[in-house]
Amino acid sequence: MKEKLIEFLRSLSKYDMGLYLRLYYRMKNQQRLYKKYPDDRQFLEMMYKSQTGRTLDLENPQRFTEKLQWLKLYNHNPLTSQCADKFRVREYIKSKGYGDLLNELLAHVENADDLDIDALPDRFVVKAAHSSAMNFICNDKKSVNWKSKKRIFNLWLKIDLYLDGREWVYKSLKPSIVVEKYLEDDSGYLRDYKFFCMNGKISFIQADEDRYSDHKQAYYSTDWEKIAFTTGVQDCEVKRPENLEKMIEIALKLSEDFPFVRVDLYNCNGKIYFGELTFFDGSGFYSFDPEEFDYKFGSMLELPEKTI
Repeated sequence: MKEKLIEFLRSLSKYDMGLYLRLYYRMKNQQRLYKKYPDDRQFLEMMYKSQTGRTLDLENPQRFTEKLQWLKLYNHNPLTSQCADKFRVREYIKSKGYGDLLNELLAHVENADDLDIDALPDRFVVKAAHSSAMNFICNDKKSVNWKSKKRIFNLWLKIDLYLDGREWVYKSLKPSIVVEKYLEDDSGYLRDYKFFCMNGKISFIQADEDRYSDHKQAYYSTDWEKIAFTTGVQDCEVKRPENLEKMIEIALKLSEDFPFVRVDLYNCNGKIYFGELTFFDGSGFYSFDPEEFDYKFGSMLELPEKTI
């Protein structure tokens, strides 16, 4: 068994070997923690304390990060699970009248071995539809070791994101992979605009620059006035996007069925594209600096009635 594992790892590129091992040990750690903390509430209390240094208050949550934990436990709407799936969310976007915002879908498979690389353009983006932060930006398909890369993609299919932060929306998702058209704006990559929507209103907008090499971000009001807080990522200045008012209109429409959702949009040279819907930003395991903003945004999020 050990010899086979060594042989397998040697078949990967040096970069993919490191990535594979990180994913493999992440999966093993998930299983270990689930065995130790099978109860979701117990796990969330442990993780919140471990990641933030604070005791989680679920009886009378006041912080935004606490309310995200409450929503994990007590607000289970099947529509939320559908919209967490990067493939099935496309149905929801179309139902809202925004099918024109969807990036071109080049492929959707449940086994990476079924990806027909020859049929794809030279540049594209691969994503795990059932998970988060599992993306591969292909800038030149001829330079990629696809045998190695597909093994990484197939390991994605074994990762259960529910186990990372007990985000119930991922629990029932069928693992799959989507391939979309490569997009680029005038920055030479793709700025990401994330609209934090609470009870039908936008609390703030997070703008991300250069996420995959020198990640920076800033926070703005809907009037594009900078809000002075951070969550641990280096600060920057981001220009007001074209069509901001239209982006706000879209975010509000896409958020109307949920107490909280982060609506991610791109503005690619004047054309707006849908990114994803996120229901537990950062899994709620982070800190605001200054801390007062955790309470400020928490006060804006009115929790619904429990569904379970």
